[in-house]
Amino acid sequence: MDMPSAYGFVDLEHLFARRVNEVAVETITRAIDLTLQEHNRTVSALLSELVSRTTTAKERVRVPGQTELQPLDEWGVPRPTQEYLYVEAGYPIFHAGDAIGRNRIARALMTVQELNDEILRIQAEDGRWIKRHLLAAILDNQSYTFVDPQYGSLTVNPLANGDAQVYPFVGGSIGTDNHYLAFSTISDSSNPFRTIYQELAEHPGNRLPYVALIANNLRDAVESLASFVPMDDPDIQRAATQAEVSARFPTALVDEPLGKVGGVWVGVLRGLPDNYIIAFARGESIVRMRELPAPELQGLVRDEIREGNIEHLRFYRSAGFGVWNRTGAVAVYVGGTTYQVPAGYDAPLG
Repeated sequence: MDMPSAYGFVDLEHLFARRVNEVAVETITRAIDLTLQEHNRTVSALLSELVSRTTTAKERVRVPGQTELQPLDEWGVPRPTQEYLYVEAGYPIFHAGDAIGRNRIARALMTVQELNDEILRIQAEDGRWIKRHLLAAILDNQSYTFVDPQYGSLTVNPLANGDAQVYPFVGGSIGTDNHYLAFSTISDSSNPFRTIYQELAEHPGNRLPYVALIANNLRDAVESLASFVPMDDPDIQRAATQAEVSARFPTALVDEPLGKVGGVWVGVLRGLPDNYIIAFARGESIVRMRELPAPELQGLVRDEIREGNIEHLRFYRSAGFGVWNRTGAVAVYVGGTTYQVPAGYDAPLG
């Protein structure tokens, strides 16, 4: 079965049956470069819901407080106050890649269709790599030390995990917090979404709407909640007495929007490990994606090298993820009373 056309190859579909060597080099190079440009643009657009890009290795993140005016009499002079708290955040960077390798015979016989399919394979690999590293940055509840070759040891933090860092709360108090939750089941008597709402709403920087991304295996349990309200489906005529959500789902990150429950928008994110939920406040990123400072090294980039009888079309990604807004999201494990890091998501990933 033929695969779909990569973005830069759409105008070359009439050449798919021809061999690559029969097409002008400039045409093939332009098709690959256009594909990578669109891939990087799409990845950046999707990540922008949760992620902001940076080339910084470490920063002090300023967290807004909840101060108010001081009481004074007519002779009073207000004292200077510090409205902000600061959280230290470090960001790792990792390198990954893949290549299309061809000897002199394979190079001569490869068709444009086959090259298109290989480019799509590389794009899919890059998407999976990014998703897994981003999810690991959020789902792992432990800090770790990343040894940077230029900046030395950097502490990479998860969401608020009950450590000594303090955060402001609505009402003016300051204290530690833990945004890693665990529920034995999802039911009307054990509904995680009201708790998620409260955890996000208690911090002054978190604005509505709140969105929860759930693993696909939790869908039936969520939809069975008495307080669950499904999305409006134009293909289904519901009873006039049945409530449904008619507003637009507030994020493009989900693979399938489901509805609302407990004041939280809920949708399925494929690739999220079974029994896990990630919820966040829309409007401000939670994670920084660190990239190298040279623009030509950012995103998925290519390099072409010929070594003797072998031609390598190589693709590279250099990036790393670290939480900077530690109270802007919540991670939930369903299946026990204590939060567990999912297998394969223990940051830093190999």
